[in-house]
Amino acid sequence: MKTQENFESLLEDFRVYLQSVLDKKKTQQDYMSYVKTLHKNNGGLTVEWLKVALRSNNPLESLEESFETYFANKGVQPNSQWKTGLVYLGKCVCGHTSAVANLNSIKNFDLIACQLVAQSAIFCSVDVFKQVQTGILGSKDNKGIGNQEGAWYHHTTRRAHPNEKYGTIVNNIYLDSNTFAQTAIKNAVLIGLKTNKQYGRLYAGAKFTGFEACHIWDKTCYDERYHTSVGNLVLLPRTVASLTDHCEEVKKMLKYEAWKRFGFKPQGEATPQCPKYYKQIVWKY
Repeated sequence: MKTQENFESLLEDFRVYLQSVLDKKKTQQDYMSYVKTLHKNNGGLTVEWLKVALRSNNPLESLEESFETYFANKGVQPNSQWKTGLVYLGKCVCGHTSAVANLNSIKNFDLIACQLVAQSAIFCSVDVFKQVQTGILGSKDNKGIGNQEGAWYHHTTRRAHPNEKYGTIVNNIYLDSNTFAQTAIKNAVLIGLKTNKQYGRLYAGAKFTGFEACHIWDKTCYDERYHTSVGNLVLLPRTVASLTDHCEEVKKMLKYEAWKRFGFKPQGEATPQCPKYYKQIVWKY
């Protein structure tokens, strides 16, 4: 009984929340309906799922996992709209304690995030990428040889897994933190800037401050072919960089942009398609 009372109280706050993030009243009503219907079909466990989510590192993923596990165990195919409603409820409740949920609860967050990244992203030039591929540029291991992936350090380093110690060598591969990736993209960008005929001399001796090297494709940092690929790296201001980990639309946008600029994608991955917000954003650099 107490749990049901808690759920009813949550619904009132959820109703107000939906009014702040969704413009259309019909859509607000639909999301309320999704959550209520889910609660009737999950044995009234919605509040318990939220409790588990609030104690996890990624509350929204936790809610999705609770949803999938429950209905898989029941052998029932749930309505996908129920999960959509649950995630929105999670953004409302967990936004008080989870930065990811908080950001995702902002109205038009995906578009805003894509605009922030597009306006601040620094890629290397296409010419520099091609010169790494052909062995004109890159580390001493790459010069004169090159590699199709555009890896600055020619397949000699990758990021250490959480259970590995960076700074060690395994199977002739140096286990990096993110230092080699940082060096690769910063060198590549600076070389491109310094070759500018009009004002390239300005960048002699320049250094980057406040930028973070971000891998465009998930988990590729653990692959020596892609860890220092300058087509798989982008520099972002440190305050913006975490969006590449937590916003799916940003991930899609960067993958598509890397494909457009460099023709880059990891082996075996599908060709990126133009994402949802791409035509609404402008790349500053």
